[in-house]
Amino acid sequence: VSIDADTYGYPGISEYGHTPLLINGSRKVEIKDFYKEFSETSLPFSFAKHSLYKGDSFMVGALPRILNSGNKLKGEAARLKNILMYEIPKSTYANNLCQGIEIVYSLERCIEIIDLLCSGNIDAIPTCHPSPVTPHSSTGIAAIEAPRGLLIHTYTFDNIGYVQDGNITTPTALNLSDMERNLKILAEELIKEKKDIRPDLETLVRAYDPCISCSVHIVQL
Repeated sequence: VSIDADTYGYPGISEYGHTPLLINGSRKVEIKDFYKEFSETSLPFSFAKHSLYKGDSFMVGALPRILNSGNKLKGEAARLKNILMYEIPKSTYANNLCQGIEIVYSLERCIEIIDLLCSGNIDAIPTCHPSPVTPHSSTGIAAIEAPRGLLIHTYTFDNIGYVQDGNITTPTALNLSDMERNLKILAEELIKEKKDIRPDLETLVRAYDPCISCSVHIVQL
């Protein structure tokens, strides 16, 4: 299961909460319904939560973005995607390749923005214009595609405007269940062939591009 926030449009984020999440490139889920469709579960052996979609693990990040929304790419990024994604299997390891494609996309997008700035056509650059807000008791949820994948922010405010509750669900947390599932599958296969399976497991973890602390502590130097 691959999930992204309908990326590569402009400005390339979730339209400040209005663009739905894409699941396997077809089904759409409104961001406001995230916690109706997804679940966060605490496990007895860990302080980290597992995120599931209808009881299944899923992946977020560059690979899901390319698989779900890669048809929106333009220029050299689109050309590379069309060439490389036919040669690379749709596996977790392809995530790093997709990150390379996204670097090209980002550079091309930077050039577009610089050209707009140099032309004086600043109004053509997507920006967020905050509106006056009257505080009242409410809860809001929004999503954005961070480099590592989908990032969910949820906050509850009181009638004065103070935050009473907050929940940040990071890409690493969203990927954790899928990461552990694939590690188990890989370990069960590798243990039949070799004694030292740790390097292969570390390679798989790094392919998910977890947060710095997670990626560092998985490897012993």
